[in-house]
Amino acid sequence: CAVAENKKLSLNIIPNTNNGNFFITLPDGSKYGAKISVFNTAGSKVHQKVVAENNTEYFLNLDHLPKGI
Repeated sequence: CAVAENKKLSLNIIPNTNNGNFFITLPDGSKYGAKISVFNTAGSKVHQKVVAENNTEYFLNLDHLPKGI
């Protein structure tokens, strides 16, 4: 996760292992907002979302994508 001035932050994915539906929780640094990108095993971007400032949790539904992403 990268935020203002490209500072790196950690995040949590819950549940970790999942069926394509999961929450990403962002730390306090999310006050700057974040861009979440998901890539497949070939390196192609399959999903991208900009998360608004002050949002500490984002729900991802990727069950429409092929398994193994």
